[in-house]
Amino acid sequence: MTRKDLIHMQVKKENLKLGQPAIKWTVGALTAALMGAGIVSCGGGGGGSGSSLPPGQTLAESAAQVTPVGCTTGLETEPACDPFRLTKSDVERILKQGVEAAGTTLGTFAVVDRVGNVLAVYSTDNPDGNIRITSARNPAVTGGLEGADVKQSYAAIAKAITGAYLSSSGNAFSTRTASLIVQEHFYPGQTNEVSGPLFGVQFSQLPCGDLVRDIGQSSTAGPKRSPLGLAADPGGFPLYKNGVVVGGIGFISANGTYTLDPNPRDTDADPEEIIAWSASKGFEAPEAIRGNRISGGGPFLLFTDTNGVPVSGNATLDPNRFAESTGYYSPSSTNMVESHIKVGTPYGVTASGYRQAESSDFSSGSLVARKAFVLTKQDDLGVASGNFRDNRYAPRSAPNAITSGSSDLRLISSEVTTLLDKAYEIANRGRAQIRIPLSSAIQVTISVVDTEGNILGVVRTPDAPVFGTDVSLQKARSAMFMSKSLTAPQKLLIDTTTNTGPNARKYTDNPDFSSVTGFDGTIAFSARGFGNYARPYFPDGPATPVTGPFSRPFTNWSPFSTGLQLDLVAGKILSTISRTNRSGSDTTCSPENTSGTPAVTTQLPIRNGLQIFPGGFPIYRPDANGVSVLVGGIGISGDGIDQDDMISFLGLENARRSGLTIRHPLPADAPNRPTGEPRRIDSIENNASKSRYVNCPFSPFTDSNEQNVCRGI
Repeated sequence: MTRKDLIHMQVKKENLKLGQPAIKWTVGALTAALMGAGIVSCGGGGGGSGSSLPPGQTLAESAAQVTPVGCTTGLETEPACDPFRLTKSDVERILKQGVEAAGTTLGTFAVVDRVGNVLAVYSTDNPDGNIRITSARNPAVTGGLEGADVKQSYAAIAKAITGAYLSSSGNAFSTRTASLIVQEHFYPGQTNEVSGPLFGVQFSQLPCGDLVRDIGQSSTAGPKRSPLGLAADPGGFPLYKNGVVVGGIGFISANGTYTLDPNPRDTDADPEEIIAWSASKGFEAPEAIRGNRISGGGPFLLFTDTNGVPVSGNATLDPNRFAESTGYYSPSSTNMVESHIKVGTPYGVTASGYRQAESSDFSSGSLVARKAFVLTKQDDLGVASGNFRDNRYAPRSAPNAITSGSSDLRLISSEVTTLLDKAYEIANRGRAQIRIPLSSAIQVTISVVDTEGNILGVVRTPDAPVFGTDVSLQKARSAMFMSKSLTAPQKLLIDTTTNTGPNARKYTDNPDFSSVTGFDGTIAFSARGFGNYARPYFPDGPATPVTGPFSRPFTNWSPFSTGLQLDLVAGKILSTISRTNRSGSDTTCSPENTSGTPAVTTQLPIRNGLQIFPGGFPIYRPDANGVSVLVGGIGISGDGIDQDDMISFLGLENARRSGLTIRHPLPADAPNRPTGEPRRIDSIENNASKSRYVNCPFSPFTDSNEQNVCRGI
């Protein structure tokens, strides 16, 4: 029997499915189920047992588990770094196992480290050969990225980055996990359920933007960009060593498509997933933290439909098969196999773009005491002098004034520091949703922006998944931007002179939702509230005949053709992936027309794209008359969408309670509510439905029995 026969004889049986059916679980039932399954410690591959946090462990105590002890630079010559990164021999082993598992199946492999550096692209076919992007819906969907052709290497890199970026020491997600949580219902096919919990996350980590870095922007510092955002196509997995995520592996077959799994209830014999999972042997995610062991706020998630095939790791690699991937990877010109493989950079050293905070990073010492992490400006390979080690997004004041009478209402640096600190404090107390063991502390990234989208501060907990760095910023900007009073070009999001650019007029001129599409600054949109209007079914959940005003109708909707969110950046994505060279860097995802000219005369304050799932809120300050004036936005992304909501919502409220004047807009039933106060989106009814402004989780804290912690604010 050939290896190809083994691959295609994977049996489709529901009882072999690692994920569970779509069952609603209570907290008690979920706990009992996980305990019954023996999820009490982390075992698995990657050179050691898992390292998830003990129940109730604080973020400060967890820092040592993700900080490379004794490794200061991440240089190839420093052996102390090896337990925390992919070495050349590790990458070579992974590729050999993948080639062996693939047999006669042609395709392209990509291996990345935790912060998105592409360590190798190896192709047994043509890495520049085109793969079609398709959701395979019938009849076919058009628009967005549907039907576009993309290089094999780009698809493989996107899969590998997805596995690395969505995972942490407490959860391991694959591209199959991603497929489950970005579709129109959760579970897909269960028509009266709400959309996937991370609906829209696929359009993050984009090949444009001002936070995610291009290959030319420092040699190893991340987070790096993905050619296609996050992938939902099975065949991408995280890679672990000693229970810590160190990277990801992705594989795309030459005759395949870049797609998703519309039916999670069967067990697929997907060759790409089988080959990628086999390649990861010895570096696979600890079993206890894989997606199929984690609840997505109800049903369990998925991880893989395969056990892979046996591999020895004795395949031969052809040095000439290491393939250039424009903008992401360039092999050496020598014929030594090792020279084509880049060494991984350990997360947590300065060269990775992330490090533990120091006393010079913040005016307040509490974030340093809590072992917060910050982003670094550039890769300095451990050199302590100069400004390379500086906090890339140290708290600062908004550069532009927001005047009201004689007052300047803009956010100032000390307020940004307090806001980050208060949000971090909530995270430190909170109970994570997508992390094992149960009662682990929440791990997130926190971002604050002003009304022009300028980044005023970013801070992370030690083991937050990398994807949340970009997503938290997207959420902060989205909540602010949708709440802002926009000028005519911004409101239409097209060039009003040439009438070119993304056709956003259909989203902003919807007469059935005129109360929410005016963008006149009278409505406070949370990311949750805005996102509810960006679903193909409105309200989110039942398959109603009504489409949200910022979404395409379901007949022409797919995760590759969503609506306003994608229309704003599709031109950028398509123009980037079609280039034959990369000169310079795309520092904005602002809309383009067909000639590549910016579609608006002023840069939109959403330079890394919109995001449409919960965790972001606009920030206001009362003027002399007590009316709330928009001054910025806060966004959170990490261990659960309700947790993201709670941290950003309570972080802002607790900053107010500490003595700051920044706040949420007043709720509709607030006493003495002044005339002209912005209305929260939850006070506006459309189609007999009101969108929620915030939704906080049950039993949210590990240190108290409080419930309903966001009520009445």
